[in-house]
Amino acid sequence: MFRRRTVILGFIFAVGFFLLIGRLWYLQVYTSEYYKKMGERRLHRLRPIPPSRGSILDRRGRVLAGDTASFDLWMQLASYKKIAGKRKLISNIDVLTPESVYEALVAAGTQREIKLNLLKKNLLEHSDFVEELSQILLKNDAEISSIENSKERVVNSIIGILSQISVKSKSGIYKSQRDIMHSFTDPRVMLNDISLKSYQEIEQIQLNPYTKDKFEALNVRGGYKRIYPYGELMAHITGYTGNLINSEYQQLRGYWDDNHELVPGDNKIVKSGHLFFEIEPGSEEEEMIKPRIRRSEGKDYYLSGGTFSNETVGRSGIEQWYNQELRGRHVWRVEKLVKPNPDGPRLFINAGMRKDAINGKNLKLTIDVDFQQKVSNILNDELKKLSREPKHRKVLNRLGYDEFPGVVVVMNVHNGEIYAMVSTPSYDPNKIHDPDYYKSIIDDKKFPLYNRAIYGVVKGASPAGSTIKPLVGMAALEEGAITANTHYICEGVEYIGDKEYVCMNRAHHGSMDVTDALKVSCNVFFYHAGQALGGKRLSSWLRDFGLGSVTGIDLPRERVGHLPENAFTGIRWSLGENYHLSIGQGAVDVTPIQLAVAYSTIVNGGYKVVPHLKYDPSDPTLNYPKGRFKFSDKNVNLIKNGMWKVVQTGEYPRGTAFRLGMIEGFEYIGKTGSAEAGRRKNRVTHASFAAIAPYDEPEIAVVALIPYGDHGGASCARLVKRVIKAYFHLDEFQEINTDHEIHQDKEWDEYESESDSNGALG
Repeated sequence: MFRRRTVILGFIFAVGFFLLIGRLWYLQVYTSEYYKKMGERRLHRLRPIPPSRGSILDRRGRVLAGDTASFDLWMQLASYKKIAGKRKLISNIDVLTPESVYEALVAAGTQREIKLNLLKKNLLEHSDFVEELSQILLKNDAEISSIENSKERVVNSIIGILSQISVKSKSGIYKSQRDIMHSFTDPRVMLNDISLKSYQEIEQIQLNPYTKDKFEALNVRGGYKRIYPYGELMAHITGYTGNLINSEYQQLRGYWDDNHELVPGDNKIVKSGHLFFEIEPGSEEEEMIKPRIRRSEGKDYYLSGGTFSNETVGRSGIEQWYNQELRGRHVWRVEKLVKPNPDGPRLFINAGMRKDAINGKNLKLTIDVDFQQKVSNILNDELKKLSREPKHRKVLNRLGYDEFPGVVVVMNVHNGEIYAMVSTPSYDPNKIHDPDYYKSIIDDKKFPLYNRAIYGVVKGASPAGSTIKPLVGMAALEEGAITANTHYICEGVEYIGDKEYVCMNRAHHGSMDVTDALKVSCNVFFYHAGQALGGKRLSSWLRDFGLGSVTGIDLPRERVGHLPENAFTGIRWSLGENYHLSIGQGAVDVTPIQLAVAYSTIVNGGYKVVPHLKYDPSDPTLNYPKGRFKFSDKNVNLIKNGMWKVVQTGEYPRGTAFRLGMIEGFEYIGKTGSAEAGRRKNRVTHASFAAIAPYDEPEIAVVALIPYGDHGGASCARLVKRVIKAYFHLDEFQEINTDHEIHQDKEWDEYESESDSNGALG
């Protein structure tokens, strides 16, 4: 009996011993690598390091947009905590409950707005977190004027984070309360560029074991703030920056569908037909943001993915177009835990060799900021003078404007380099993220956010007016529809049935050839020239010149413009519509940059240049033309001669830009335009002038547009003249009776008075 018990006990001990040995072997040998890595993960962390964004420079190397170090305040709205032995997801903001947040986010329409406003009111009135954080920001930030202003800023940031969360799956089904709250466990940017004193005070509270719970939702990270030293002067060119939004992250990294199947992302985003953001497959950036699965308490949580520490991206202008070059690349930095204190914050330090982010590349532009400033000063000065005129005040009062808007573009006719591009009114990109400032410019009737160089007249048709006539004349000459000896008789009006198509002020110009027709901007001549061409040939030539299509300038959201489709097909295309198209009226819509390209084509040997702002003479994609016209030299000289007469001819009838546009001792060519738009009662006239300088060896194209500015010769000629003088550093000469030049004399008034409803002005 004793022997039997001994054998049984021995067997049990032997089995236990071998099980123990097996378990030890399993832990120390078979799974040793796994536990080693798990231990390393607990003792180390991977910290994403943000890059500095590349600077934007002018052609002389002066900074137009650059980064400066900043402290950004991040917020984690919810986190997991063990309560009564169970791991629960709770809100980190005292008055925000998961239930109230869920109800607000899944509400629809006005109910959502009402519930979010209730959350906002609750935060403003009852949150100790908001109160204490607002007091810190008020005390240390000179830009915050009152506690109310500080609290509003904090609460708007919290509500903004809430509003970013997607509450529906891709199939349109509402997510569960837990899934939505789980989205708040990832830190998100709350406030950018807080002061150093605010950062230090928040850190002291978090380091204190007795107060650390107050701001456990907060995390201050080092980052970069984008600054624009020239503010409004360069805003339409540089643009401004913002953050990647949730839908863009999904496009980059993919998402989990309703069946928890991973829908892969594209790893890139394209905007305005140009690469905006791209992540290299297999890179550290892809690892940072990829969707992942987290297992906790036997359950799998399908996480949408992480975010970058510094997610600054361009939202307009050069910042957006060249975002991929400017943005840099994030990297992981390994940090080691050196203070694993459960009662206080854990302290990490850099482990091993320091690893820095890959900073963005600097970008040099063709713009000379000094010349840009001169052009801006000239434009604003001329607009102020025009706005004081009684006849212009009536138009401005009707539009609700205090002053005219306007735009000037200066471009190299041979390679498309932009030397100046000024659109007014403008905005300050340094203030664009201030909600009050942004609302003020959005509400401005003159649309300061829009670059008129690539938009033309905003919120309305932008017809070319008589600036289209050199293109029509060139097309008619090249097609043989007219010759140097072709004359048409202008009696002030043409009739189609009982409908009148008039010339300027019904002027009887008499017998006109193409050069004299350009000089006095005779509508009747170009009615017949366009008729001889026919709608199909006329519209095809205008399209080849670049009208009705983007020029390819390196700016986002360039306006295409418009040419009437019926002209190409001939279906329902009338002779009257052909007349209108021939003088730049009717259903034709152009932009200043399109005119600059088209005019350059006439004088540079027929090359259709690509306008660009990036300065890189070695890049063929920037400096190589799209194509070439094989113009007859004789025809080119005829058109240039007509445009020369516009500016240089003082004998009556004078050129339409002679009085205010001529420069003594310097010859250039151009064409005025006064394009009518709108219905009869609310009809307005947009003034424009396109010029090439100098006459003998063309170097630059200058295009000016003043929406609602009336006559091109009266409103834009002196503006363009001053720009040309500034570019070529021409000696200033004394202008006799300068103030009187804006008040046209009797002869000028008779010559350039308003036309009736059917005719464009010269």
